[in-house]
Formats: sequence, structure tokens, C-alpha cells
Amino acid sequence: MKKLCLIDGYGFVFRAYHSLPPLTRADGMPISCVYGFCNMLSKFLSNDKSDYLAVVLDSGKKNFRHDIFPQYKANRPQLPDDLIVQFPLIRETIEAFNITSLEADGYEADDLIAAYASDALKQGMEVKIISSDKDLMQLVCDNLKLSDPIKNIEIGEEQVVAKLGVKPYQVADYLALIGDSSDNIPGAKGIGPKTAIELLSKFETLDNIYANINNIEKDRLKNLLIESRDIVYLSKDLTNLKRNYNIDCDLDELKIKEPDNEKLAKYLYEQGFKSLVSKFIKEKTTSLKLTQPERNENFIKIEKLSEIKRHIEQIIREGKVGIFDNGNTFYFSYGNSNYEIHYSNNSRQESFLESESINYNDIVKEFKELFEATYVLKIVINVKELYKKLYCLNIELKAFDDIAQISYSLETGKHSCELNDLIRVYLGEEASHNSVTILRIYDNLQERLLHEKQFYLYECIEKPLSPILAKMEIKGVKVDGTFLKNLSQEFKLRLSELEKEIFKEAGREFLLSSPKQLGEVLFTELGIKGGKKSKSGTFSTGADILEKLSDQGYDIADKILVWRQFSKLINTYTDALPNSINPKTGRVHTTFMMTLTNTGRLSSRDPNLQNIPIRSDEGQKIRKAFVADKDHLIISADYSQIELRLLAHIADIQALKQAFHDKQDIHAITASQIFGVALKDVDSNLRRQAKTINFGIVYGISAFGLAKRLDISQYEAKDYIDKYFKQYPGIKEYMDETIEYAKTHGYVKNLLGRKCYINSINDKNYSMRGFAERAAINAPLQSGNADIIKKAMVHMPESIQDCMVLQIHDELLFEIPGNKLEDYSKVIKRVMEGVCKISVPLEVEVHSALNWGK
Repeated sequence: MKKLCLIDGYGFVFRAYHSLPPLTRADGMPISCVYGFCNMLSKFLSNDKSDYLAVVLDSGKKNFRHDIFPQYKANRPQLPDDLIVQFPLIRETIEAFNITSLEADGYEADDLIAAYASDALKQGMEVKIISSDKDLMQLVCDNLKLSDPIKNIEIGEEQVVAKLGVKPYQVADYLALIGDSSDNIPGAKGIGPKTAIELLSKFETLDNIYANINNIEKDRLKNLLIESRDIVYLSKDLTNLKRNYNIDCDLDELKIKEPDNEKLAKYLYEQGFKSLVSKFIKEKTTSLKLTQPERNENFIKIEKLSEIKRHIEQIIREGKVGIFDNGNTFYFSYGNSNYEIHYSNNSRQESFLESESINYNDIVKEFKELFEATYVLKIVINVKELYKKLYCLNIELKAFDDIAQISYSLETGKHSCELNDLIRVYLGEEASHNSVTILRIYDNLQERLLHEKQFYLYECIEKPLSPILAKMEIKGVKVDGTFLKNLSQEFKLRLSELEKEIFKEAGREFLLSSPKQLGEVLFTELGIKGGKKSKSGTFSTGADILEKLSDQGYDIADKILVWRQFSKLINTYTDALPNSINPKTGRVHTTFMMTLTNTGRLSSRDPNLQNIPIRSDEGQKIRKAFVADKDHLIISADYSQIELRLLAHIADIQALKQAFHDKQDIHAITASQIFGVALKDVDSNLRRQAKTINFGIVYGISAFGLAKRLDISQYEAKDYIDKYFKQYPGIKEYMDETIEYAKTHGYVKNLLGRKCYINSINDKNYSMRGFAERAAINAPLQSGNADIIKKAMVHMPESIQDCMVLQIHDELLFEIPGNKLEDYSKVIKRVMEGVCKISVPLEVEVHSALNWGK
């Protein structure tokens, strides 16, 4: 059976217009709608198997419906100017794709679709209409279906009944009865969908309703129908599609035709859609190669600073420049020209050049006008590092795009954002590290931001966050080195005491940090049962092994675990942090990593300040070393239970949402429900266990994992989890649906649209797959938390941004003037709580002190 496909053209147009941010050509012509239309058309064509195809459009002129009812569609607002100017381009787009377009004065697109579809059905064809418009649902029959292009679902008779409550042949009568406010169709006064469905269910058609008007029992309804008869039949003339339009075009003229690659490529390039060419066009013709020249990769060496000046004006005219700095060579590319400058960073000004010694600072000063120009786009990688270098030279970088951040916004966690990996992923070939490569990757990425709806994430969160983090790194956080050294001595004294106690129980001294020696002592010399040897022949002495021994009553295992904790605190913090204090500033200047995690979370290194313990007394002591400068205070502002709040919102858990709205103690409520005690009888121990359950569920914890954390049997743990799911119906459904979505798509999304890739979600290895499933459950929550706090950082007033010193997951740390405490605290709380509106309130706890410790 031959197949005809009819596309509701303006259905595509309006979806494209409302789903994309504004986009203009180089000449200022709006083209966001055209760009979206191209993508939607291409996506459809790549999957379509039709024999005949047409895009059907409205002519934009009044039609016969206006003749019989002048108020038809009179309530619709005027179309935006930036949309109207794109209509001619839409027609050009259809022509460029070599698709027939249909439109006729006096008729709407829906009437043309109805006429062509009816003719095709008479010829024994199968018809598919690409639209979800309810007006077209009256056409649905055995060989005619609608297809929703966004939801990617087929609409047959069953779907029409499910959506409207009536069968397809009743749709026009149904709309005539209830009216259609979007088209200003009046309908019967006082009759709504429910009544219309009941009438059509009983009498089947509008004519039968009026033929049996005296059989309608309810007097009010009967009178309404009688009074509205004329207007109802007028409405029927408006809702009924005209299938008898005289078709001038033979259906054979709608046969699918291959696009002319050269013509299509030329059109796409004229619109500025360069990256779409390789995506849409598989065959590369000779003419196409001429249209799409490869970027020139030959670099001209600049040997004198004076030569730079003549390029600045040309770059400003071009409006865009790619920049790359590899540590000894500064590359820049604009138009089809590429230049390199070798430089030295050291005080002796040694250079690779014989003619002149050039220093990096001198180079960037020459580019000052360019860097600060808002009308020249700078394409770079790792913009934060460049921003810091320029900031220290009193140059503020403006108008930039970072290819690593764009890639991360598109595919968080899918691959590394190091330049080598970006080359592999987006270019698929070896390429040098220079400004041409930066621009080539950028060409592949920029339009994907719009097409994949990640523009907001990049433009409004990741991009503006870079300068903020750069300034935080420059400012640093003040750390009391003397306090840490004293604390280190305190910890080492405790470590020494533990060693003596351990050696006494072991019967001899040995190297505690050696797993081999520790294993021999525990399992050979002391004869403790349960030792397992690794492939290397040594006993395993990991935390899980020691925790089991501790549970069995072996005191030595418990002391070894404590010894390891103190050892880690000493090596990671109390001994290491003083070495990270800059002697000139007295501060620690960490580096925030923006593209490293799988969820959008920031991480930090040199040193890592993200994992300083908070729950233990020792962790709190370490935090006291982070102090405020003279006449300043430390403000700590952290979101309260934000991941549980996000879970309540995303999974629509009514009980949780109500508890948060009522400002109830979530952990106490959970304890009361699961442990079967009155709320007033929940003690600190039960609350602690409930807290473990609440946050464990967020991370997809298993019965085994919960049993281990609470020191209970797996049977009890499973019972707790089952009770939890019963208490909060919807959470299990959310977890299952999230895992299934991840398996199907390879990623999950957070509430701001970030795609977090779960790379092992379909792994054959059970353990790897289980880990990935738990990550999938938690990713929308952890990722949502990360983007909310990053958005809050961006939305802070600049005066408060300048006081930010650290971000630790759901907490922001500020060092503020003491006399601004009250004012700044209120603003910080207001911004953080109001930056993202969800169905439960976000709450922020604000504390202030001379140090970070609480």
C-alpha cells in the first residue's frame, strides 16, 4: 500500500519559534524559527518511509470561514514581527529540501490536508498527518493516522477517544457544541465537554441530537440546545473540514524527491547553519566542497609586538576570534588567517625568537582592547584560567565562549572535556592544539546548544559562573596555619596513643600503614577467622573487612579504623593545608573544576576543599582553621535537605511536599512511621536512623547497604525500605522510571534540563550496572542541587559575589565586612531561596562566626 504523508507546516513553525531562544543571522535577520524548522524537518525525513510527501501551509489570507463568521479567530493576538519575517524563509527552506508545499487562498491548511487525504484514501493509499491538532482528529480512520512530532506518538481512534472523549467522526460536532476559544468559535452556551460527550454518546451526531430534542430529559439542557441551534450549526460549519476542495495538483507530483545537495548546502550556508550541512547531506559533491572549504591551518609567526596592532582592527571587523595558549605559544585565528606568537614567562625574557624577546604579559596588553570588547566574540578553552591571567593585569575578559563548557553543558559526564578528548569526539581525527582546532570544534558545538535545548544551561549558568569562580580563586580563603599545626599535634598525640593500644593487643609493633603486615597480624598471628586473600596472596584489610571484625567484637579492628581516620585527617588536612597557604596572601587558593563530575557539581583541587568532614568533631575542628580577615566575619549559607526537597518535587510525593510546606521534621516523621512510635517519642537515635534511611533512599541504597549502615540484619533493612516506599508512594515509581529512562536514552535529566550521562547503565556486569542504576536515581537530585546553587551564585549581587570564598556542594561560604552582616545575610538567604521555584519551599540556613566551624 502506497503511503502519503502530509506535514502541518505551521505546526512545525510555531513549535520551533516557541522552543528556541532568539537567533539571528550575521545581517541581523531573525532565523531561530527557520533553524528549528530545518532540524524538525530533517529529523522527520531521516525516519520517514512515505512514497508521497507535502508540507501544507496557510496562505495567511482570509478564507470562507471569515465570510460566514467575521469574528472567526478575531481574538488571536497579532503574530510577532520577528516570526512574520521568517515565513518567506520557511517557504525557501521547503524548496531547498526539494519538498512540495501546498497552500491556497480561501482555504486553511487543515482543509487542504483533509482534501488531499480524502483523495489519497479513495485511491487506496495509507495516510499519515504530522500534527497533533485536535481539528485534524476528525479525519482519523483505519488508514489515516495523526503523528505527534514532539511526543513521537501515533494518534488513532483510540487516542482520539482518550483525549477528547468522542470518536473521530464526532469531533466536528463535539467542537461545534463546546466551541473553541482558540479560534473564537462560539458553540452552545452553557454546554461543556462533559455534557457534549454525554449527548454524542447517546445520540451519536449533532443532527440526531436535534432530531431527538424532545427526548432530552433535562429541561435546562433542552432549552440551551434549542436557543443555541443556529449558533451551533454555524459553529459546525466552522469546525467541519472541507474535503471537497478541487485539487489541481496530481498526487504523483507529491512523490518523494531527493534533495539537491548543492542547492541545500548553499541555502544552509546562506542562513549561517554551517554545522547542519554535514548532518543533513551525506554525499559531498565537488561544488559542495568548494562551498565548504576546510579551515586554513597554516600559521604565520609574529616576531614583533608592533605587528599585533594591525590585526586588532581586522579582528574587530571580523567580530570573532579563536584563541589558544599552550604555555609557550599564543595562537589566534580570525577569518581564514592564523597567527602564532612564541613567548617567555620568566624574568630573563628568554624567547624562541632571535629577532625579539616577547613576554606573555606584553602580548595580552596588546590585546587589551580586543579582550574587553563586547562586540568581538572570543572562542577559547578553559576560559577561567585565561580570565584569571587577564584579571591580574587589570584586563576584564568580555564576550567569550568556552568549547569545554559548551560540550559539558551538552553532554555532562559522557566524556572528558580535555582538548584531546574534544578533538576525538567532535573532529574524529588527530588535530594540533591551536586556535584553528578550537574554532573547528566550536563550529560543531554552537548550533547543538539550540537544537538540544541546552542554551539556557550554558548561557545563563555555566558561562557567567566562570568569572565568578575565577575571582574566588584569586581571592582565596584565609586559613590559620598555626591553628592547623597545633591541631595536627593534637591528632598525632591521639594517633600515637592508638598505636600503642593496637600494638599491645597485637603483641608486637608493626607498620600499621602496611596492609600486608596488618593482614599477617590479624589473620595469622592473632588467628582471627574470616580473612580473605587477594590475588597477590596478601590478606584484604579494607574498611569493609575491618568493620565486620569490629561488629564481631574485635576491639583491635575498631581502633585500626579510628587510627586510619586520624591518619587521613593529618595527611590530607592538618599537615597538608598549611603547605598550601600562599605566603604572600596568607590564603589558600584552590582551583575549581567546572567540567569534571557526572552531575554538574563543582569539584576542587590543589587543594581539594570539597570533602572536609562535617559530621565528626575532628572535621568541625578543621573547619575552624578557615577564618575571616580583620573586621570581617564568615557567613555559611547552606540549603536544608535540598535533595529530599527535589525528590518530593520531581517525584510529586504529596506526603513529603506537605511535610516541607508545614515545616515539619522530615526525619522525625519518617522515624515515627517506620519504627511505629509516636512522633513525640522519637529520640535522637531513631531520628538518626531515619535520616540515614531518608538520604540512603535518595542514593538508591540497597537492603545490604542500609543494613551495614544501621548495623541491622538485611531482613530488617528490607522491611524498613518497604515501609518507606509505602509511607511515600511514588518514590519507587520514580526510581523505576528513572532507571528505565536512563537505560533507553543513556542519560537522565535534572529540572533545569541538564543531561547527566550514565555510561554503565546497560553494562553486562551486574555490579557495574547496579552502581550505574543507583547513580541514575540520584543524578537528577544531585545535579539539580548543583545547578540551583550555581544559579544562586550567578544571581547574587556583585558586591556579595566579591565576598564569596568557597562553594561546597549545597553550601556557600562568604567573608564579609562585619558591618554588613545583617544586610548581606538577608540578601544571601533571599537569593538562594528564590532562585528556583519548585513545588516545595527551598530553605537556607545562614550562620556567621569568626571561622567556619559551628
